[in-house]
Amino acid sequence: MDPLTVLSLISTSVQVAGTVKELLDKGGVTQQSLQTAAPQVVPQLARLGASLFPKVAPEMQAVAAASATFDPNVTKWLQVALNKILTPSPNLEVDGIYGAATQEAVEAAQKKLGIPVDGWAGEITQGAIQAALTKP
Repeated sequence: MDPLTVLSLISTSVQVAGTVKELLDKGGVTQQSLQTAAPQVVPQLARLGASLFPKVAPEMQAVAAASATFDPNVTKWLQVALNKILTPSPNLEVDGIYGAATQEAVEAAQKKLGIPVDGWAGEITQGAIQAALTKP
């Protein structure tokens, strides 16, 4: 990607970050709601989601990418939770970055919890992790 394209993408992302984060905070984000609120970044999010989360349904890949890139607090919660529920602990650094180690730990948790393994901690995965955390 050429530098001007990267700069344009960064600028656009900064402009819509608050809007996307607000959608994520409300829950139930769909590609349609992203398309309505931030149409200028949906194509890039869809490509990023396809690259990061190829096992996620195509219609949810933009949402997966948005949640992984625009919501570091949820990623930090996820990293702490994964460190607690997985044995042995993956010892994830709690940095809010949804990197390869976090994705691998999510897949291990999904397998352990008996839910579809796709590497994305969407609503179903987060709910299953929350339930696992509350078990004695």
